[in-house]
Amino acid sequence: MAESISTGKTFSKADANAAGWKLDLLKNSDPFACHMFYFMDYRTGHERVIGVPMESFNNAKPIAEPAIASAVLCELLLVTASGAADAQIEAKLAHAAVHYAKATRSYDIWTRGQPKSTRLHCLFNVYPDKQNPRGATVRPVMFGDISAVTDYEKVVGMSVHVKELDAKSASFAHCQF
Repeated sequence: MAESISTGKTFSKADANAAGWKLDLLKNSDPFACHMFYFMDYRTGHERVIGVPMESFNNAKPIAEPAIASAVLCELLLVTASGAADAQIEAKLAHAAVHYAKATRSYDIWTRGQPKSTRLHCLFNVYPDKQNPRGATVRPVMFGDISAVTDYEKVVGMSVHVKELDAKSASFAHCQF
């Protein structure tokens, strides 16, 4: 039986506005009790942030290989970008984000020396594939931030910087920049 990833309630408007995010892009529980996931989908131009309660995240065990978790995450991002997401899709997106993040080498490196109580902020850059219009590559970036929700401009700046670096890397030659 798969575990449940709690998604809780909607953030307050003040939390969203303070960080520069649109309220409709910011869902789930108390941001101070959550790990935060920021999505920059370069296929659709869709941006969003979700919070996953730390307890749900910490109790989750990766259930899929990173490539499978990444593919599921990318498909769910396409659904949310279309505006067709309901509470069930939101929960599945949170679930996929948790399982993909925890299955990556980036997460393994980030957790070294971090107390379990440290709040994770995770940026997912999603790049389109040159050959496959539905294909995508997810580039995870784990970071810490003392803010409940990282400022929108800071996330965008980080995303653009990472994208510029990735565009020069042979590891991302199959991606469209």
